Amino acid sequence: MVESNVHFPTDYNLLWDSARKCIDMVTKLQEKHELQGWRKVKDWRRDLKNKMRALGRASAAGGKDKQSRVHDAARAYLIKAKALLAKLEKDKPNFPQNDIADAVILIELEEFMKLLQKHIDLLERRVIKGEKISHDEKIFSIFEQYTEWVTKGKMHPSVELGKKQQ
Repeated sequence: MVESNVHFPTDYNLLWDSARKCIDMVTKLQEKHELQGWRKVKDWRRDLKNKMRALGRASAAGGKDKQSRVHDAARAYLIKAKALLAKLEKDKPNFPQNDIADAVILIELEEFMKLLQKHIDLLERRVIKGEKISHDEKIFSIFEQYTEWVTKGKMHPSVELGKKQQ
């Protein structure tokens, strides 16, 4: 077992990580090729981050109608994330693949798009539909996907994470 250095994994911040990395891949292509339809790529990033933060604030705050506020914030976040995924799926076939560097970026983009889809699904099922997500469906880091949850609770402020058994 090895300790992994990952932030506390919530479905909404893993969705943000996935969206952010998709946007990073598009930005790399945009800087190299001037992609059509991605002039406002920074707006996508800012809007998604703001919606992720709004959901985090809603879920951390208490008070009357907390569940309703969380539900509304999650719905707004999911709408934007789904719009990003739809735009990526529509535009990806037209992204240039002129050299090996472009091919690597597109392979990475494809992987992050799969993670984006997965976390859209998980967040929608948990917050909107009220489902309990089984442990095997969860990913604790999009960057170190071998990471699994070893200890859980409030016994210690650090989170102990380890490598999955093969």
